[in-house]
Amino acid sequence: MYTRLIFLSLIFWFYANSGFSQIWSYDFGTGKNASFTSNNSFSTTFLPQPDPGAGQDLVYVSTEGGGLYLENQTIQFGKDRYLMIGSSQNSSINKFSIYDYTPGKTFALTFRIRFGNWDGTSVAFSSNFRLCVGDGDSYSLGYYPAMLTQTFTCLSWELKGNNTITTKFINRNTALTIHGTPFSQGNDYIVDIIGNNTKNTIYYKDGRQSVPANTFDLWVNGIKVGQDLPKSRLADDSYIDSFTFDGERSTGNVANIFLDDIKYSNTADNFLPVELASFTAKATAGKITLNVFNSLGQKVETLLNGEVHSGYHEVNFDASGLPGGVYFYELNTGGFREA
Repeated sequence: MYTRLIFLSLIFWFYANSGFSQIWSYDFGTGKNASFTSNNSFSTTFLPQPDPGAGQDLVYVSTEGGGLYLENQTIQFGKDRYLMIGSSQNSSINKFSIYDYTPGKTFALTFRIRFGNWDGTSVAFSSNFRLCVGDGDSYSLGYYPAMLTQTFTCLSWELKGNNTITTKFINRNTALTIHGTPFSQGNDYIVDIIGNNTKNTIYYKDGRQSVPANTFDLWVNGIKVGQDLPKSRLADDSYIDSFTFDGERSTGNVANIFLDDIKYSNTADNFLPVELASFTAKATAGKITLNVFNSLGQKVETLLNGEVHSGYHEVNFDASGLPGGVYFYELNTGGFREA
């Protein structure tokens, strides 16, 4: 018998069915590495196609270097392939979009993101990356970032050489800083955005959280870091069906973002942001089990049941089909048990 160190990081995607909502997962696939770097060009075939109703994908590369890269664990990030967006040098953009999915007036968007140099760990000097959500042809064309009149909100991340990242959002024409966000280069984050473009307050997380009309909430690693943030200039009570990530202004094209584990929905009803749990346990050799229980103590799913190698492990739990609520996980290694 011997002792080994097991690192487990659990990512719980909590979604409850609402009957009329649609929730999509976008996966970058399991194939070989690939790149799209053709200047002033766009493609709707470089990336895997979304599911029916989940829109169309697009990538665009400007005339100022950088590009878009599908990598299969060149760095340890997410699972299987992920997308790396290499920033352009000046104000032209390189971007990735999903557009024209089945629209809704509220939305939920979740993704895993990392900022950094080509290796995903070294600090990259100045660059600006954005995420915009809205509706209009600026999402389906490659020539410019999302126009504010077509945008419900834009988040921006300004990378600095001292490893600081300033997070901002667009309030109509003005970029305002969101204080207290934890972003730094070389680390992974799960980001949730829940937006409301209706005339009424909406509720999510099993009714425990609310978003007033024309605002959105921002969560990072299961912690709310922005509440009731005002939207940009998209018309009130209009539909939302697109989002885009883009990057610009990187000296030497060294700054990148890494994306994976994208989920999006055309309604925010019953959306519960990601819950993160991580721990380190010493376990003797033998079977590892990881079970999920509801609040009544009933087992609802087994996530692991067998041998695992020492090192870092990650498990996705998709609770589609389960009622909204609180769930618990239990790790059992024979000689060690933790809930």
